[in-house]
Amino acid sequence: MSTSSTGRVATRRAHRILVAFILALATIWLAPLGTPGDEAIAGGRRDHKARKKHEDKGDKGERDKDKDDDGRHDRDRDDDDDRDDDDRRGPKDKSDLDKDGDVDLDDLDLFARRKLEQDWQDVDWPTWIDTNARWEKHYARLFTFIREYFSLSAGGDPLRVIYELTRPARLAPLGSDRWVVSDPGVGAVFILSADLSPSGEIGGFEHPLGVAVSTAGEIYVGEDGRDRIEVYSATDGGLVRTIGDSLVRKPVDMDFDDDGNLYVADAESAVVWVFGPGGAHAGTFRKGLLQEPIAVEAATRTTSTGATVTEIYVLDKADYFVKVFDTGGKLLRYFGGFPSSSGWWNVTWDWEGKFVAPQSVFLAADGYLHVLDTYLLRVQILDPVSGAYISDYGSDGTGPGDFRLPLDAEPSWDGKVFVSDADLSRVEVIR
Repeated sequence: MSTSSTGRVATRRAHRILVAFILALATIWLAPLGTPGDEAIAGGRRDHKARKKHEDKGDKGERDKDKDDDGRHDRDRDDDDDRDDDDRRGPKDKSDLDKDGDVDLDDLDLFARRKLEQDWQDVDWPTWIDTNARWEKHYARLFTFIREYFSLSAGGDPLRVIYELTRPARLAPLGSDRWVVSDPGVGAVFILSADLSPSGEIGGFEHPLGVAVSTAGEIYVGEDGRDRIEVYSATDGGLVRTIGDSLVRKPVDMDFDDDGNLYVADAESAVVWVFGPGGAHAGTFRKGLLQEPIAVEAATRTTSTGATVTEIYVLDKADYFVKVFDTGGKLLRYFGGFPSSSGWWNVTWDWEGKFVAPQSVFLAADGYLHVLDTYLLRVQILDPVSGAYISDYGSDGTGPGDFRLPLDAEPSWDGKVFVSDADLSRVEVIR
């Protein structure tokens, strides 16, 4: 073979090797991409999986929605399901409806709303227990709670005390030797005996605030949670009726006048509602005159001329004034205001006759006005006409006569002053 032929052969071999090398590289580079057919198939598979996942999520969402709409799902099946369960496993106690480990008023409330479609306080439980024994098979613990709570098994006291006084708020005298006090901390209204220990309890409130007692001995409670005034029997604690259902928003305080009219301070609506002796809406101290009425006192006093007048004293927390109205809602006068201060390092407050956080007001038998201030931690005694400062009592502390978070001050029939203190969890006699 000639030299030139040998060179051509070598060149062709090198060319084939180079081409093979390039093809190998191309195969390596293009392999992860796959063919157009492979990509379409893979994409189709991914789309199918995505649609399936979306459909599954949609199905789960519908199932979750069904659970929410039902509100009880596996917890509260109908009676046929209960009988099926009995056949397989025996009766299952389902009393703990809120799944918190205890059977209490929360469970009773859920049972009444879900099964009976009523508020639990509207149910005559003694009668219901006697006529619905079939429910006890699946709600044995709840039946036991009902009997204990309402003292049904032994005909005991229906006002049996269950909770302790924790955050006493508003006070009202019940007769000459007992007191009614609201406690939003435990959602109850307590009846205190002469030694100020709880002797009775009305429970089941969401947020009880203002309280008052009518001349008939009925207990009126401002229920902030249900936005109404609820009237209870002082004998058995039963709900008698409700008033102001479409009006009241935050009934922080209330008081009766001598004619049986009820005045309700509504801090959220910024008005004072007036209800007649029968419970009908009889008037309103209109907006514009009040900003945040926090306390109300209906009182009769003797004027300097010897005349007798009934006036309505309203504490307005937002502008720090005592505002005095006649029974028709006409503003007669006002006094108070925020105290001034002086000094830079040792600040002194000119607080006499002024208010920082006015909370409660009453007219004492001697004709002077008492105003409780939760910031100043004292009760000021003022002239009811001019608002002039006369004296004060109370101080910061935990001992007798001291305050930490006083929420109400009320006079007793014999001239003493009773003060509720939410921070100290007590009601005490001050003077």
